[in-house]
Amino acid sequence: MITIKTVAMIGASGTVGEAVLPALLSTPLKVTAISRSDSTSTFPASVHVIKTSYDLPSLTAALKGEDAVIVALPPSGLAMELMIVDAAVAAGVKWFIPSEYAHDTTDERVIERVPFWKVKLAVVEHLREKEKDGLNWTGLVTGLFFDWAMNLDLIGFNTRERTATLWDEGKVPFSATNVSAIGTAVANLLQNPAALEAAKNKHIFISSVHTTQLEVLAELEKVTGDKFKVENASMKDIVARAQKADPEHLPALVDLVLSVAFHEGGWTDFRGKSEEWNKLLKVDDEPLEVHVRRVVEASKA
Repeated sequence: MITIKTVAMIGASGTVGEAVLPALLSTPLKVTAISRSDSTSTFPASVHVIKTSYDLPSLTAALKGEDAVIVALPPSGLAMELMIVDAAVAAGVKWFIPSEYAHDTTDERVIERVPFWKVKLAVVEHLREKEKDGLNWTGLVTGLFFDWAMNLDLIGFNTRERTATLWDEGKVPFSATNVSAIGTAVANLLQNPAALEAAKNKHIFISSVHTTQLEVLAELEKVTGDKFKVENASMKDIVARAQKADPEHLPALVDLVLSVAFHEGGWTDFRGKSEEWNKLLKVDDEPLEVHVRRVVEASKA
């Protein structure tokens, strides 16, 4: 079994990176953050920072001596991930965690709806080709980022204004993961050789909640003690609007990602897929009310 002692992060200052990095720092793992030469991002003193130009020779040099690399790039940076895979192979990295952290990109329906994510498929295919060179990988399927999306009013709820938009009556089941839980899962995966072996060269599912918009609304009204003003909307209209726009333009991309989460039939309902990994990787499985209460408290800050 492979043992991981050193870990490099690319994209450590982003939404996912800011959750994963503290989780890694709570472990005995030696952590390096790799950032661009002109980056102004700052990191804790315990993080070894390498600033480099993002080309193959410099990335290869930066990854020398690293057992694992975690990539947490925003949509605008995904195109460079193929090169990062090549650098990892050249540097002798043992394990690669790509920028998945979203819906299940192995589901053809998801890629058809969000064609921008074809780049993620290309990265995974490239990783499969590099397995023969000793580079193993694990992709994390998380669904929506529950707390992050709730805090930004992205999944139909405005906790400050006490309003809600329910798509298709709010009955579609979906799974989602708190951003902090992604950090927990990654850190625990890399410290557990048996878990790594079980997650070798495949996608795994994690989740903080399995719910519906209606259930979230009920918990919001219970936690706040207020009745929310509810508006109903059709997800088909959201999809039509997004598909008329540039699918790589961020608002359209967000709409398409949401349309996968709330598609009739529960495309992102991971019940039966995530429970085993939640337990193995110690991902929180608290009641929905606990997660909703945290979101409400955060909205008051």
